[in-house]
Amino acid sequence: MGCAGLLQSQKDMEVVGEAGDSTAAVAVAVREQPDIVLLDIEMPGGNVSATVRELRESSPRSGVIASPPFFEGGNGQAASA
Repeated sequence: MGCAGLLQSQKDMEVVGEAGDSTAAVAVAVREQPDIVLLDIEMPGGNVSATVRELRESSPRSGVIASPPFFEGGNGQAASA
């Protein structure tokens, strides 16, 4: 089970999107306006600091958690809940 599956299995959480790179993560956040964006710091496509800044600007109500991969080897994904 991946990170999104683990989050989705929680009764009080709903995963509303996943992204494979930083550009897609920002696009999902803009479209879905999630409460929280969980960002893999090893996600392809850009500098994590710049991605967090862009997320904060484009989806200001969303909290952003940037963390190392949850699973060995990482999967370079972002989950929006």
